[in-house]
Amino acid sequence: MPEELEPTIHDIQAYLRGRSFWPSQGLGSEPDTDHMLSLYANLGLCGQAVESKLHRDFPEAQEGDSGSLVASFQEALNTKFAALLERIDALEAAASAKPTVIYDLDELHSVKQPIHITLQEIGDTVIATWPEIHLYGEGETASDAIAVLKAEIVSLYDDLSSTTLSKLGVLPRRWLNTLKQVVLKNA
Repeated sequence: MPEELEPTIHDIQAYLRGRSFWPSQGLGSEPDTDHMLSLYANLGLCGQAVESKLHRDFPEAQEGDSGSLVASFQEALNTKFAALLERIDALEAAASAKPTVIYDLDELHSVKQPIHITLQEIGDTVIATWPEIHLYGEGETASDAIAVLKAEIVSLYDDLSSTTLSKLGVLPRRWLNTLKQVVLKNA
């Protein structure tokens, strides 16, 4: 295949984002089998193994029936790329999580040791999370979200502390254990 027809990273990224497959070569959105083989090769497969893999992965395509092979490949590729884009979005959202620490709670409760939480912005909302005990608070600002989380921590601590251990399930017992390590009720 001529080098100028090889898909570039830019062409693959354009396809991932839903634009035509190789716009710079004027091939439109219907690449032929050679271009599909080239894409597979660029994704880490090579030579005879590429063609063998295509026919193994898409048995409904007859030998020499490049139309159905390309259509099957495009459908599978679109599905995989959509899943990949979802994973990228999730990773980007997770990367926006910022660690921070709570050093105090309220007048009646103090902390024995800092509570490590994460802050994450999702749209116009900030979410403060303490993953160890599955608590969160949300608000328009980080301060609002942390204030709500602090109130949730105090509420859970008071509720679990006032409940007989035999009435608590496994998970609430773990939460209480964690809370007792970091929260102190002032006298």
